[in-house]
Amino acid sequence: MASSTGNVFTINKPRELMECLKDADGKKLVVLEFMAEWSEPCKSMAEPYRQLASELGQEPVKLCTIDFNKFKDLGRRLRVDAMPTFLLVKGYSVVDRLITLKKEDLRKSIDTQLQRS
Repeated sequence: MASSTGNVFTINKPRELMECLKDADGKKLVVLEFMAEWSEPCKSMAEPYRQLASELGQEPVKLCTIDFNKFKDLGRRLRVDAMPTFLLVKGYSVVDRLITLKKEDLRKSIDTQLQRS
């Protein structure tokens, strides 16, 4: 089972990723953060990402973190070229992609997708 820090789930195995994406079947928006432990930008975004998960509370959103080094093939197929990259997934499709260090930009994108539900 994916580990959880607050409301952020850490994906370590392909099976955990599949479980996480089951929520993207149209009922929930799933946010996948591709990160790397060695990346300073990822480190600086870790706390704001956890804060955002807490702020979203009861919204139909699931925030997950994926270590790019553990999922390199998937990252390449999804064209993850920089970190952190955030992919917003709904209905098993990527509906938005962001490369940002601003919690506000990510929140705006999430809110936009929630309004489209």
